[in-house]
Amino acid sequence: MGGSSSELEKPVNISEQTELPNGSMVTDVTVPPAFVTEDHFIANWFLWKDKFLAYLKKIDKAEDKKQLWGIMLLNRMGPVGQEIHRTFPFYDKNAQEDINVLIKKFDIYCMYRNEKRGCKDINRYTSDLIFIAVTWNHVDPTGIVKEKIIQDISTQRFTGNAALLIESKGEKLISYLQSLSLNEIILYWKLCEDLIA
Repeated sequence: MGGSSSELEKPVNISEQTELPNGSMVTDVTVPPAFVTEDHFIANWFLWKDKFLAYLKKIDKAEDKKQLWGIMLLNRMGPVGQEIHRTFPFYDKNAQEDINVLIKKFDIYCMYRNEKRGCKDINRYTSDLIFIAVTWNHVDPTGIVKEKIIQDISTQRFTGNAALLIESKGEKLISYLQSLSLNEIILYWKLCEDLIA
């Protein structure tokens, strides 16, 4: 890790035509440079992600090494990305290096890093999350909001009967919540809140 920052940011070019995740075609694929600051991450994440995924699809067309893509992502993001990664709650230890899980976590961080529910009504908070996802042109606003709310529920400290309801699901809480629609998750969260009161 003792190299200079210019070593971290050496671009790697691959020539051929490649389709980006957004459907556009490019001839040269360049691996994006490591993030320099958190602000750099926030400003560039979505474009950076598209370029990085295009690069991965170019070097591993058959996706034979897809299980390594998450590690490659973290390495390429550099210290800033790795520091952000350390803040993520993971429900499954195996998911810490899963490219699909990591992409969702970084999307959530980029869009919602300062968004907390606080004293907001659950419906208002959910509407705010959807608005943010749509503003960012996220490909799946409902899905990303669902993941954000599951993350919020899993890290919230419930007491009394709400804690008993949460604990009744045990280790299956996350998979249970993931099986629900967004509206069902919101109703479950409201039920937990009502049980606290």
